[in-house]
Amino acid sequence: MIKKCIGLLFLLFLFSCTEKKPLPLANDENVGEIFVRTFLASTSSTGNPEIINTGLSQYLYLGEVDGKKSAILMRFNDLPDSSVIISAKIELISQDTLIHNAVPFDAVLYKSPQHFESLEVTSKDFPYGSWSEEMARATVSTADSDTVVFELDPAWVETWKDSLNNPGFVIATDDQGVARRFGSTSDSHVAPVLNLIYRKESATQDDTVLTVPVADTFIYEQVQTLHPVGPMYIGTGEEYRSILRFDLSQIPDNATINEAEIFLTVDSVNSFLTNEGITINAFHLETSATDPFTADADSSFNIGSDVFIYPAIEEIILDISFMAQQWTRQDTSGFVNNGILLYSRAKYNIFSRVAFFNTDADFGKAPKLTIHYTTPPSYEQD
Repeated sequence: MIKKCIGLLFLLFLFSCTEKKPLPLANDENVGEIFVRTFLASTSSTGNPEIINTGLSQYLYLGEVDGKKSAILMRFNDLPDSSVIISAKIELISQDTLIHNAVPFDAVLYKSPQHFESLEVTSKDFPYGSWSEEMARATVSTADSDTVVFELDPAWVETWKDSLNNPGFVIATDDQGVARRFGSTSDSHVAPVLNLIYRKESATQDDTVLTVPVADTFIYEQVQTLHPVGPMYIGTGEEYRSILRFDLSQIPDNATINEAEIFLTVDSVNSFLTNEGITINAFHLETSATDPFTADADSSFNIGSDVFIYPAIEEIILDISFMAQQWTRQDTSGFVNNGILLYSRAKYNIFSRVAFFNTDADFGKAPKLTIHYTTPPSYEQD
């Protein structure tokens, strides 16, 4: 008899596991059920791009990249005291196969018209093209690995010893449709150098010293619009942010969110991505907002793992399960569903931009959120 009872209990257990309905979540006559809903975004917006400081950039951009024209700013201090400058050269090092010129072009070094701080300056306070006093010129070849050398007037370099008379210099080009990235002080292996030959007072031999800049960055101006209004953009260098919101009012209060994933389709035509890609994250918005640059976002309340996007990716998935759970438990969590801020997490400011189809796109490409949730016991689903 005992064996028969055990056998019947086993069959009952097996049947309950193979049914499509979930196993009971509590010892209640009316247990919760699992549902899946897909939501289209109710709001998607991108703010106008912000011109940001590029003082921590891995590269120094020269020429036209993604519709922007760039120029390099640089300054050297700490020249040898009580010495005479015999010769001076600026050396820029390029080891770049991603952004480089197909034809040779001239790079021109100008005396800077104003002082700048590399971690603060942008083209808002250092107008692009405001320089005019040419001090040197060099040719940028088409080789991927290239060292561009500017021969400087030693008498001019002598004036750098007076910090008040040393605003630095600008390297720019007037040639159209060419671009090159050079190493910055962020990477000591390819950092720019000032190669000095000098002689100390009362010395009988010349000395040589190589120094790196105390300030190096680049500024840029937009020369053409390559990307139309419409897609959601996230970008670095020229910074873009976007806001995305889904109406979750159909999710019952205090439902258990088993999984919540946002699906975003990449608009490759309006993206600008190199193999270095772009890294993004999503932050919870603390208040309702339409401008992503003034929005009040909580960077500590994010999706956890950053998402890396490279040129071949067609779709990304953002796991917002924890966020969605907080939004649907407002009585205990205190978090209101104001949406999310899509934001770049770039370590270095390089030109990179990803575009996603927005809410106006076809259903197959528009932003979607799929939620798997379990209703509370005694809840009747519509």
